[in-house]
Amino acid sequence: MSYALIQQNFRVVTLGPPGGAGPVMDHYKKEMTLAYLNRLKKISERSGLPLNKLIRAIFCDSIEVSGANWTDGFDTLFFNAYGYQLKKWMPFIFYSVKGNYANDNYTIGFSSEFIEKLKRVRYDYNKLLVEVFLKNFTQTYKDFCEENDVLCRYQAYGTPFLMGMLDGYMIPDIPESNNWIYSTEMKDSLWQWNQNHGYMTWNLYASAGGHLTGKKIVSSEVMTNTRGVFKTTLEEIKQHDDMNFITSINHSILHGYNYSPKEEPFPGWIRYGVYFSEQNTWWKHLNSWVDYNARLSTVFQNSQAKKSIAIIGPTADIWGDKGLARAPFHTEPKYLHKLWEPISQLGYSCEYINQNILVKSEIKNGEISFGNMRYKLLVLASLKSIHPETAVAIQKYVATGGKVVVIDELPKKSLHFKDADANDTQVKEIIENLLAEHPKSIIQIEKPKSLENLFSWTENFLQEAKINPDVIISTPTKKVYQIHQYTRDKDIYFFTNIHKYKTTEFDATFPIENKYPYVWNPETGERKPIYYAEKSNELHISLNPLASLLIVFEDEKPIENILGNSTKVEKSKAIIGIWNVTGKRVDGKTFTWQMKELTDFSQSEDKTKSTFSGELSYKIALQNDGNYTHIDLGNTNGGITELYINGKKTGKRWYGKAEYSIVKYLQEGENTIEIKYTTVLANYCKSLKNPLTNRWTKNYKDLAPTGLEGPVELVSY
Repeated sequence: MSYALIQQNFRVVTLGPPGGAGPVMDHYKKEMTLAYLNRLKKISERSGLPLNKLIRAIFCDSIEVSGANWTDGFDTLFFNAYGYQLKKWMPFIFYSVKGNYANDNYTIGFSSEFIEKLKRVRYDYNKLLVEVFLKNFTQTYKDFCEENDVLCRYQAYGTPFLMGMLDGYMIPDIPESNNWIYSTEMKDSLWQWNQNHGYMTWNLYASAGGHLTGKKIVSSEVMTNTRGVFKTTLEEIKQHDDMNFITSINHSILHGYNYSPKEEPFPGWIRYGVYFSEQNTWWKHLNSWVDYNARLSTVFQNSQAKKSIAIIGPTADIWGDKGLARAPFHTEPKYLHKLWEPISQLGYSCEYINQNILVKSEIKNGEISFGNMRYKLLVLASLKSIHPETAVAIQKYVATGGKVVVIDELPKKSLHFKDADANDTQVKEIIENLLAEHPKSIIQIEKPKSLENLFSWTENFLQEAKINPDVIISTPTKKVYQIHQYTRDKDIYFFTNIHKYKTTEFDATFPIENKYPYVWNPETGERKPIYYAEKSNELHISLNPLASLLIVFEDEKPIENILGNSTKVEKSKAIIGIWNVTGKRVDGKTFTWQMKELTDFSQSEDKTKSTFSGELSYKIALQNDGNYTHIDLGNTNGGITELYINGKKTGKRWYGKAEYSIVKYLQEGENTIEIKYTTVLANYCKSLKNPLTNRWTKNYKDLAPTGLEGPVELVSY
């Protein structure tokens, strides 16, 4: 056989700034990494100040090294690492930049024995790529930051290769993920994410890296956005923000603030991300979300995550079968990186670890301990191959009382090419002895037949494992997620209802003794006791659409137990009549309409309505002839509402159910009701003959629903 290796072009830096354009550097060479980093010292030379007096942290964005699959002397590194020559395997170890081994068909017809050997060589090759990268780039970058007394902030995910995500996330001072918005259809009632893209997977490994190494901050580049730049609502931002918190992200970096010179015409400069700009319609309300996020971030940064389940996926098998390609890691097996969802919904918690962490953990009394983390259940998710050291760790864990959930089957093979037969024998013997000696500690199940039954499938194996949940939820639902954190003297629970339209209620029993529950309101900063009937750890919880709840159990006993709030509607009455509507468009023009029925502006044949973006004022006279406690604005199409009664502001709603308490404001007899409503920019921007706005709105299938649709009702609870 003869073959040739074709050298492709070097990748060019994407959107490189002046002085930063040109070919991507060789990340596998320490001297190249240092040569690049040492350029930063020129800042100190010019300013006369050390770096740590000028900047807080050095940031490295996602690792987008394309097909960087070789470096000078790699064949020697390979031989030194594994003791055999890579030369004769050369035709089979490379794969296309955007593909993986499974896309190639040149092994068809080869014997199963050869294919098995090839998988091991490919594993060795890809594992060494990761190790050399992490040593010569990531660790060198971290060491440089330490030497200059600045923080290292690092995104360990990348494209199309994933360079050892968990191990990479354990190196920096601030592990950072990247959250996307509008990568899926945002009209759906339930939150969802694009698993092929993978950003929630990055969240999980970033937070795991932070937890395992005791990092206070786990960061994310949030709200990255290319499809809904002008359509994004504050309530959509909150929905995605809450899910970042659920995956243990506790520091948000906005992507991004759109700085523009004053002389630039509307809408100014735009680069990917939500349109965080002072020219956005909802800019003046942004502080509502910022305050909410800041308070929750502070709580989570200053408390310890509690995770009871450790999950190990078949990353090693994928490196041998597919390579370092991103998509297989995120999606194979399909259930793996969706498993955290039902685990949270059912009242439990989990962490994604790898074989390396398990081997290095302290194992005793049926627990896996690493740093501050303690895992009480191990899940092996469709692994075929493991290191002998991993098998030994599993054996020790089970022997000390631990339980293992095995999805599909227990691994019976080792991974490396060298000494494969001996290593296979060792792994097989350990696993067989494990089954023979501790059959009740091994729970073997088949993978779920589809993602549709993932919830019930997860519930079944958790019940069989008999592990205590973080909180017992009477009626678990896919609408509600939770996490558990703690401090020396407090237990902290965060719940969020990610459904846009439905309220959910359930009873929650917490494994807490001699502590008392308080609600910490992240919107206002208020702290007050929460009602409980008899036992302070048994609560009834009601969550409105997109609402969240931060419950903190403390030692301090409330002076008196407050009364519970009723959620049952006693009576309601629609507000009918003529609405006088004034629209102040973003360009300064004003329009007025009279509306007998509240309708979606985007569906109107009146172009001033269908293309409107700005602030709407809805006014109506109301005759109060009953004892009502609230006004419910009905369908608000994601807009921000502020309610005024007789000229007095009663409050603001920027997400979910737009319901206001009116007991202090509504008078007997005649009242004036005004609802101020802030839209998104989408429809106005789409109507402009502007190349820039056309660039970001050309793919909008429909106009954005806009305005109050109601019904607006008086309600009494």
